[in-house]
Amino acid sequence: MTSPAPDQPVAGAAFALPGMQTLIRLAVFAAVLIGIWWLSPVFFRPSNLVNVLVQASMLGILALGMTVVMIGGGIDLSLPANMALSGILGSMTMSATGSVGLGCAAMLATGACIG
Repeated sequence: MTSPAPDQPVAGAAFALPGMQTLIRLAVFAAVLIGIWWLSPVFFRPSNLVNVLVQASMLGILALGMTVVMIGGGIDLSLPANMALSGILGSMTMSATGSVGLGCAAMLATGACIG
């Protein structure tokens, strides 16, 4: 079986246009958003959108840290575990002492020692 010459069209080449994949992805994304809105009309309320962004902000901060590590040529999978341990120890410190400042200092110290 031989491959077609470079100047001959290939079967299915209509879907290989450079912008076609982007358009298909946008259409699928729009369909998913419309489906979410149809199933739950409260999803697009401002309070819910703010809630989603607040919950995703921790992942964004971790992603920024991982970006710096990966640009440097390394990989560090301990960031989520470090964040969880720091948060637990900080909340235990806040609970035991009643001091928010001391709890934040415990979180930072734990993260700095582990990281």
